[in-house]
Amino acid sequence: MTLRDSVCASLDWHPGDRLILILEPDGNLRIARLQTQIQVLKGIFKELAPGISLADELICSRRQEQAQAS
Repeated sequence: MTLRDSVCASLDWHPGDRLILILEPDGNLRIARLQTQIQVLKGIFKELAPGISLADELICSRRQEQAQAS
């Protein structure tokens, strides 16, 4: 797909930017810069501390519950 220079300039897109297609719940397709979506996701998950595994926390929690039940 080729976009006009004016469109790319207004969206602050540059040659070499990686773009992704996002299928919205209403069926529309949206084009976004990959880096922008990465930043959005980092913001969503910023509350999770680095190095903490949710799976490990769940396993630990289940083991504690099992130990209390025994």
